[in-house]
Amino acid sequence: TVHAMIYDRAELYYNKTAFTERGGGARSFGELMIDAHLAAGELDRLGLAGRPAAVTGQVDYATLAAMLGCLEAGCPLVPLDQGLGADKLCELITGCEIGTLLCGPGSVDIAVQAGQKLPGLKVVENVGEELIKSDVPAWNGLPPVDPAGPAFLFFNEDGAGAMLSHKNICAAIEAISSVRAVGSYTFLAPAVWGGAFDCIMGLLLPLWSGCGLIRRGEKRGRARTIAESGASALTCTSPRLRGLERSLWLRSEKKRGPLAASLARLTERLGGRAGAGKAMGRRVRSLIGGDLKFILCGGVWPDRESARLFSGWGIEVCSCYFTPECGPLAVFDPSFKKLVPLTDITVPSPVKDDFGELCVAGDRAPIGYFGGRTDFGEAFPTGDMGRITEDGALELRGRKKTALYGRDGELVFPEEMAEVILASRYVADCSITGRFDTKTADVLITAHITPDFKEVNTVLGEKYSPNRLRLFFNTVMERMAPSLPHRIHEFTLPD
Repeated sequence: TVHAMIYDRAELYYNKTAFTERGGGARSFGELMIDAHLAAGELDRLGLAGRPAAVTGQVDYATLAAMLGCLEAGCPLVPLDQGLGADKLCELITGCEIGTLLCGPGSVDIAVQAGQKLPGLKVVENVGEELIKSDVPAWNGLPPVDPAGPAFLFFNEDGAGAMLSHKNICAAIEAISSVRAVGSYTFLAPAVWGGAFDCIMGLLLPLWSGCGLIRRGEKRGRARTIAESGASALTCTSPRLRGLERSLWLRSEKKRGPLAASLARLTERLGGRAGAGKAMGRRVRSLIGGDLKFILCGGVWPDRESARLFSGWGIEVCSCYFTPECGPLAVFDPSFKKLVPLTDITVPSPVKDDFGELCVAGDRAPIGYFGGRTDFGEAFPTGDMGRITEDGALELRGRKKTALYGRDGELVFPEEMAEVILASRYVADCSITGRFDTKTADVLITAHITPDFKEVNTVLGEKYSPNRLRLFFNTVMERMAPSLPHRIHEFTLPD
């Protein structure tokens, strides 16, 4: 089980710092284990053991200890975004039959509203005082928890909930730690209770590896937050990594001298990307304090361009293919430029050229979806398309539901094209759509581009016409055309 896995490590690293609050208060692994036991005992005394528990708000030491206590008490944990609002929060709490709502810092007001609407809900406003008590009477222990039973329920933006068992979580942690040791780092903890990536990779993996966690606060991925924390590692999703990279790039531009700035503009006009070497690395490290050495990044579509840039700046990035239902499924090997599977991934029904929907079985397959399908037979369909190459590497193509079919059944994946376009410093965001052309029997691709106007202004100046902006992006798109896996017939810009 997840809590037993962490407790075993807590005994090994008993006196080592497990969590550091923003004020500097440090708590050891031994204290974390004891407080988690106390939280489990109090839940049992209140008659809440075995019922699902929700947690919302910022991540602090008390809610982290309570998380482990909930799992020990047989309470599946449901992290909920406080931005959902009281009505949506109540809807999910009622649907999941949640008995306890743990309030992290910053979530008390909305949790109180939920408690007023749901009289049967136990709202724990101050986890440190209400669950983790020094005067909790001794208890004889709780019934053993089924490893195949639910441990977490993660909801995504669409409202779908993925149910993961203790076996799922433990297998995911062991898989990523088998290829990348992280025990020498101190991690910046996630800001708030979020989804599967934040909980598995941002909290449980560092704890199991014996790493200390430092509370981040409200801001995510900001250079000042990283610098002030003194953390040597952090976890982030691919979009957050790209946002951090852009932020660091823009702030470092201000530190360049006039001659360096002129050379950079000349390089940009010639189609290059200036400053991605040692000088840029020194400016970036000065912005983030010099302590950050490692970033663990994951997503359904791993961001390799930003990872390459951070590596050039002296910050190692471990990029993995991560799904909310199965956790990390493959790790990108920069030496061989390929994704190395962390578990058995199969393609039972290839569509073309061995490409098809990727499926996972065994301990990495989730229990199912909340209110939906729970029996997946021999393989869980991830919804992602790809294939396993002859040398055992994973070739990821994109999402099944977004794939487009071109001439002669050619598969066109918007994710592949978006990855190339987003590598441009002048593009803040991009989406790809396609429509079938009856004349050519092919799919016509349109790229909907949101420019990064701060970057564009460095080349075009502060004032320019829409026509000049379009001509500029014509040049940008022509330069990246050879790198695109499929022709883009047109692009759009904001009005």
